[in-house]
Amino acid sequence: MSLRLLRKRRHLGRRYGEEVRSQNGYIQRGLKLPHKTPGAVIALQGHLNLVDAPKETLAQLSQLDDLYPRSRRGLRVHVVMNDVVSIDAPSLLYLCSRVDCLRSMANVRLTGTYPVHQHARKSLHDANFEGFLADEHPEFTPGSKTLRLHKGVVQHDLRLRTEISARIQNFLIDLHQGLGQMEQDHIYLASMECLENVRAHAYGELKASKDEDPPVGGGRPRGWYVVGFYNEASATSSVAILDMGVGMESTVRKKLSAVDKLVDWLATPASQVIKEATLGLRTETGEAKRGKGLRMLSHFAKEASNRRLHVLSSTGMVTWSHESGCQQREIPAVDGTIVCLEIRNGPAASAS
Repeated sequence: MSLRLLRKRRHLGRRYGEEVRSQNGYIQRGLKLPHKTPGAVIALQGHLNLVDAPKETLAQLSQLDDLYPRSRRGLRVHVVMNDVVSIDAPSLLYLCSRVDCLRSMANVRLTGTYPVHQHARKSLHDANFEGFLADEHPEFTPGSKTLRLHKGVVQHDLRLRTEISARIQNFLIDLHQGLGQMEQDHIYLASMECLENVRAHAYGELKASKDEDPPVGGGRPRGWYVVGFYNEASATSSVAILDMGVGMESTVRKKLSAVDKLVDWLATPASQVIKEATLGLRTETGEAKRGKGLRMLSHFAKEASNRRLHVLSSTGMVTWSHESGCQQREIPAVDGTIVCLEIRNGPAASAS
């Protein structure tokens, strides 16, 4: 390539980057090359709700997964969110994890638009989505109706897990004054346990070799994410935690022999494995009742009619509630594990 042509391309790249930065609502990550760069447009729309519509939501968000193996060849990805009406806490975390996967590749250029709909746009703004893209982690403000996005990137950091658990506890206490002291303590302890679990899951596996396409849960950036929302219309708060590990199903089968893993995989659906894990019947070590975090949260959700606990991992999902006990669903594959606790304001009928 001639020196003159090289200078021209650099000039166009700088000018294009300035144009993108000048347009309100665009996600800007470094210089964007002109239109000849190979690109992909991902359109997200409607209600992104992993809790109540997991199949439909994953069908949209998984479009970003499909691009990941291609990213080694160089790609410009444009994510269009103009028509997104609403986004729940688990969906936001899953979107963040997909964005992280793509922007971790040096040869990927990522741009996008924010939702036009006020509710969805406000959710992203309140959660500090712009700060997440810029790797900024703001301090928690007591009394806030949003627990802002936080990403954990250090494997061994007890101080950070303690701080985030306290933020989760304070966020829920501020919004739900009726929580008793024991319930508040259980929320803190369960959060600590869950964050310890996701830390282990998120960093505990080897990355795929550079010559292989990365499998679900392997060969990707590791870490965990936390966010909390309060929905004014339904008077419901939700706190979601996501880890970028191999998933709950693989974790509890880790110590089984190859034959036992195959038999268990054929005989037991993912949702049943997750249910047993939330009851403490299946753990990574194989010792029943060893884990306490999900057991505490599932018991907390069953105690009163204004609470729900959702756990999504691999191809399974369970929802614990006072009214329905444990509901199991098979869903499209989820990368990692998502835990979401919902509490609704108003009268709560306690379990007998």
